[in-house]
Amino acid sequence: MSTAAGQVDGLDELVAESQQVFQDRMLTHIDERMAQIARLVRSDSQALAGKIDDMGAAAAAPGETLDAELLRAVLRSVKELQAGMASDMLGTLDVRFQQAADQLHREGQEQAEAMLKVAEVLGAKIDRLSVRVDEGVGNDLQIVVDRMSDAIRAMSVVRRDIA
Repeated sequence: MSTAAGQVDGLDELVAESQQVFQDRMLTHIDERMAQIARLVRSDSQALAGKIDDMGAAAAAPGETLDAELLRAVLRSVKELQAGMASDMLGTLDVRFQQAADQLHREGQEQAEAMLKVAEVLGAKIDRLSVRVDEGVGNDLQIVVDRMSDAIRAMSVVRRDIA
């Protein structure tokens, strides 16, 4: 029974270790994805800035100037888009992490419950087996003890007769 309990404890440790490894892998993956998104946003911002500069240079050549208010509005829209994208991305990641954590928790609970049930079944089988062994070996032992008692009595009777 203690062996089954030890195995259940070992499974608890195994589940905890696998959850930690999964969490580390997910965090690394998310860090990589966030870095990729940041590079994408940075390159988009640089491309937009380049186009705005090109438009300013093209407009300045024929004598026209770009409206500064229009440029500020475009820049503000890009910044709002960047801020909103990060917020949306974080919200999505939070939801996915919560779903993954819930699933891992459920699976861990199910595994623990299954291992406890296995431990209970094995314990019951071990108890039944020990009763059978005790009955079978116990009767044999009783016969051996009875025979030894008879032999000791017979030897003591023989010694009395000799003395």
